[in-house]
Amino acid sequence: MMRNPVGLVWIPFLRSPSAVSPVPHIAFSVTPTAITILRVMQWMAVVLCCASLAVAFTWWDDSVVMEETATHLDKAVQRLNQANTSRAERMTRERLTLSADQIATITRDVRFVNQLAEKRAFSWSRLLADLETTIPPHMALRTVQLNFQDSTVALHGSAASLQDIHTFMTNLEHHAAFRHAALASHRLEHQESQPAGGSQASMATPDTVHSARGVDFQLTVGYRPLL
Repeated sequence: MMRNPVGLVWIPFLRSPSAVSPVPHIAFSVTPTAITILRVMQWMAVVLCCASLAVAFTWWDDSVVMEETATHLDKAVQRLNQANTSRAERMTRERLTLSADQIATITRDVRFVNQLAEKRAFSWSRLLADLETTIPPHMALRTVQLNFQDSTVALHGSAASLQDIHTFMTNLEHHAAFRHAALASHRLEHQESQPAGGSQASMATPDTVHSARGVDFQLTVGYRPLL
């Protein structure tokens, strides 16, 4: 039996158009917004972790450097302490160190020598002349004592009234060689001016030669003679 050739030729034309042309493919994104936010947060967390690791590494490196420096300084301090100990022991063996009593003795000797030098260079006549310019009328000085350690003058005398003592202290404060006048004591008494004996200097004004009821006083004042 023979096949019909005409029928074989027309078979393609019997297919439907939908079978010949393919259906186009369209891609849609269905990713929600929340997933995008989560991804951004994940990347931020990764960056933050990297930054934290970098800072931690920097701190660790600095701590290592500081620890090495502290160790080096500790060793240097130990070497210095050992050297000081050895030097002190060597000075003790060679008797180059002084005890506290020896140092105190030397200090007293030096202070005594300085006082002697000050006494030799000190002018009593100048002190008395400076005091004479400050003494008001109706006042007499019985004793004048100088303390070389603190350069103060202790004055003991008599005055006709408390106003004279106040005037005397004011004159001392205004004088260039005296400073910080302070009244130690004062009392009323019946007295008669008399010269002082020994190594103390005394002065009396003509108005206080006779007996009078006055004020006995003691005061101290700093003295710095002008050069």
